[in-house]
Amino acid sequence: MADHFSQFHIDLLTACEEDWQSAAGVYSLALSAGLDDPVATRALAIGLTVEALHAGWLVPGDLTAEGFVPWTGVSRDHAHRVAQAWLGADDVIVGVGDVAWFDITAEGSERLAQRDAL
Repeated sequence: MADHFSQFHIDLLTACEEDWQSAAGVYSLALSAGLDDPVATRALAIGLTVEALHAGWLVPGDLTAEGFVPWTGVSRDHAHRVAQAWLGADDVIVGVGDVAWFDITAEGSERLAQRDAL
């Protein structure tokens, strides 16, 4: 897969380095694209999140009383699960805790550091 590293990915990985991000947080980051349509903003957020999952930069999971619990399985399955849950949500703009939470992976931290080193 080609390394498509956009400003959105930089912002998303930076946010995930600071704290776990919800799908609602990802949607908020996608708002910076300036799209007028919430459905288009959701599509952008889903697409770029799926790219980050496929690239291995993020891992989805659940937030429990013990903290972040990554999902088991492979990124392809995670990406499908995230996209289906997001598209199946009752509202276009999902709430905190809906769909999934995201954490940066070692690969994501390395990719962000490579960008910072330029």
